[in-house]
Amino acid sequence: LAPTLAVLIGARLGQGASGALLFALVPALATTAVQPQARGRAMGLITTVGPLGLISGPAVGGLVVEVLGWPWIFFVNAPVSALILTIGLRTLPAGAPLRLPDHTWLTEAAVLSTAVAAVLVALSFSASKGSAWLALALVTVPLLLIWLRLPTSGAVRELFRSPGEVGPHVALTSAATAIGTVFFITPYFMQRELGAPISTVGITILVFPAGM
Repeated sequence: LAPTLAVLIGARLGQGASGALLFALVPALATTAVQPQARGRAMGLITTVGPLGLISGPAVGGLVVEVLGWPWIFFVNAPVSALILTIGLRTLPAGAPLRLPDHTWLTEAAVLSTAVAAVLVALSFSASKGSAWLALALVTVPLLLIWLRLPTSGAVRELFRSPGEVGPHVALTSAATAIGTVFFITPYFMQRELGAPISTVGITILVFPAGM
């Protein structure tokens, strides 16, 4: 429904921010929505349904884009979101009213979001306008140094000081980076270099989560 590309990008930013909030709140919602003895099953259900969405998303999305057009991938979420909102309003406790977070949290969010945006913009433009755009990713270095000096980073710094924590987190970050890079590059390569249809791209990307 966006009349211009700028409105579309702005709406996607809002949708992405909302998705990040949901991702962070899922464990808390799961623990408050069920009895204590059912929390294990609730978390197991979430960790099962999530990968199923990852597996089905590329293939279904590719078919939707090819058959109905790209705007329809946004409408797929509408009935699902309406159903989840209805269930949530009927089953979750109201809780305390929402309030704005402390300014230190807003500062942290601004610093980290800018760092992530620099990386994503660098990767996006380097794919079409040359590798010189990758230099933009260096903006993340001073931003991360600033974040390390913020009081809100204390919990993370304390975690990494604990014995046996650095190695697993570095391994997890490396694996996620490698998988994300493959997911990012493959559609560009298949569409621009190989001329593959979108449905073929979606099914090909399906191989990775299916293997996982």
